[in-house]
Amino acid sequence: MLAVVLAAVMGAFFTAGVLSGIDDLVVRAWLGGSLALTLVWLFLDAVCAVGCLLGAVLLGTRKPVGRVLVVFGAAVVVLRLVLGSVVAVGQTGGAVVLLGAAVLGLVPVSTLVAVLRPATKAWLTSRPTQMSFFR
Repeated sequence: MLAVVLAAVMGAFFTAGVLSGIDDLVVRAWLGGSLALTLVWLFLDAVCAVGCLLGAVLLGTRKPVGRVLVVFGAAVVVLRLVLGSVVAVGQTGGAVVLLGAAVLGLVPVSTLVAVLRPATKAWLTSRPTQMSFFR
């Protein structure tokens, strides 16, 4: 199922973001910088990673709460992209940042579309039939 794969990819990506954020905290502690902004990104990465990974697992096992977690995680990803674009445009003033955010936004938006489709809800509520290899 496409929604499960996309959610798992986003969860893995933001798990790496959490690890990178912890590294950024160490670097900022030594060199100085915006500690508050790093903590906000680290928190948002953690929320995205937990929501997407746990949601992908639950969605793969046909639990309806997995759909809610994936929607929540993908919505936080979109929020993070918007906030990051506002901060980056404020610092650099470039339109390239907006283009990059639009391209990066394709994965969470396509995940939202895949999870919110009626076919996903129907798949969650249906029960798989047992297939026998020896008929």
